[in-house]
Amino acid sequence: MSKSDTDRIDDLEITIAHQGQQIEELSDTVTDQWKMIEDLRRQLARLESKFADMQEPDETPPETQKPPHW
Repeated sequence: MSKSDTDRIDDLEITIAHQGQQIEELSDTVTDQWKMIEDLRRQLARLESKFADMQEPDETPPETQKPPHW
């Protein structure tokens, strides 16, 4: 028994509606992930900067530096 044209069109419309909803949900997910990636990139840049600052040698002559326990 085959479906009528009306039933087939109804099925197609339902399928398209569900696909449209899924596309919107996926788009929202991608947008949220992009924002998270950008935040992580900024955090990484700050950490890289801090790490680089820690690696730079201290220019103060040793005789004027306080010992580590001060």
